[in-house]
Amino acid sequence: MKKIFTILLIFIFFSGIPLFIVISGKAINLPFISKKGMGEVEIKEAVGGLEVDAPKDLETLAVNYSIAAGDTLFSLLLNHGLSREEAQSAVNAFSRRHDPRKIRVGSQFSAYFSGEQNSLTSFFIQVEPTKEIWVVREEEGRFSSEERIKALLKKQTRVDGAIDSTLYGAALQAGLPLNTLSELIYLYSFDVDFQREIQTGDTFSVLFEDFTDEQGKRVKLGDIIYAGLTINGKKREIYRYTTEEGNADYFDYSGKSARKTLLKTPIHGAHITSGYGMRVSPILGYSRFHPALDFAAPEGTPVFTAGDGLVKEIGYDDVYGRYVRISHANGYSTLYAHLSYYVKGLRWGARVVQGSVIGFVGSTGMSTGPHLHYEVLYQGKHINPGVLNFPPGKTLKGAELERFKEARSLIKLEYLEKGCPEFGKFKKNILP
Repeated sequence: MKKIFTILLIFIFFSGIPLFIVISGKAINLPFISKKGMGEVEIKEAVGGLEVDAPKDLETLAVNYSIAAGDTLFSLLLNHGLSREEAQSAVNAFSRRHDPRKIRVGSQFSAYFSGEQNSLTSFFIQVEPTKEIWVVREEEGRFSSEERIKALLKKQTRVDGAIDSTLYGAALQAGLPLNTLSELIYLYSFDVDFQREIQTGDTFSVLFEDFTDEQGKRVKLGDIIYAGLTINGKKREIYRYTTEEGNADYFDYSGKSARKTLLKTPIHGAHITSGYGMRVSPILGYSRFHPALDFAAPEGTPVFTAGDGLVKEIGYDDVYGRYVRISHANGYSTLYAHLSYYVKGLRWGARVVQGSVIGFVGSTGMSTGPHLHYEVLYQGKHINPGVLNFPPGKTLKGAELERFKEARSLIKLEYLEKGCPEFGKFKKNILP
């Protein structure tokens, strides 16, 4: 028996066939996984990034593969033993549920094989975090498909922290997900100057929805429910609230909308290098009025529109370089200059929504380096966006305000003071 095994190893070595088997936790290489004679062998990894799980009853063999750039569903099926006719039939069945051309790189492809013929019996692709498209071979050999939605557990997660340098760094260090942090910064950017107001020792608290699978792995993030930012001893709170009409938005403690007419800072992660007022021009060398705030940031940093409005000008100027001028409600307008390029599709007369990307930081025109030149005008006259308190978008009144106060109290009592239990009976009153 030892001689036969030795001859087999010599044959594999000189034939150049890679071998990878996990037997009792020890790894060796194998190019193709055959079911016959495997006994209690448990395959965990294989060549090419495939992860294979072989049930000990040997009824099926499952292949889990992360789709790479250049892969097509048709080629994957051919590589797993289907004839061209069978592969096309399976692709057609899959197409009835999802466009194969829209399968994302990194999506999971899992295939199952019969024990005796080692032929593919079914496969699925996870096209979304919560959605799988399954294709199954019927008894007569044809393929059918179905969509399966994965059940998720919704819970509430709270993250608290103290700021030692920046809110961005402190929040990430405390475990706040990047997407939630971006939403938090956006909500506070209406009336907080993150470059000048944040100080060491300021604190933050964020309560948000978290969606996990049955194994407890985070699948997606939900909305922020509550946020508290304490700056220089003053606490600024934001609550998510759904009005009687069913519109969800964010309001401060008194019921005023957290969203204002315009953003103070239409860019994330930048710092002010030049303020509003008289200054010595770094290019011209003499004093002149600077009707804007300059935010230094790396080239390509996204620039957001400060408010809902219409694009009134878009083009190139010797001073501004590439710029966009937007008209807003109530007599306001804004201008964004020195852009490297615009977002695709932006044009004169286009309607923009507050917080949407309109362009990217550059150094075009009269500029000494990459930065955003941001102007705000009211009824045609320049104003300083750094000191102006823009009016809120909406203020709750009457019965709606009383309803908000009730929801606000429930959030503070049930989730901030008692440690974030599951929602229960208050879910309908607080969230959509």
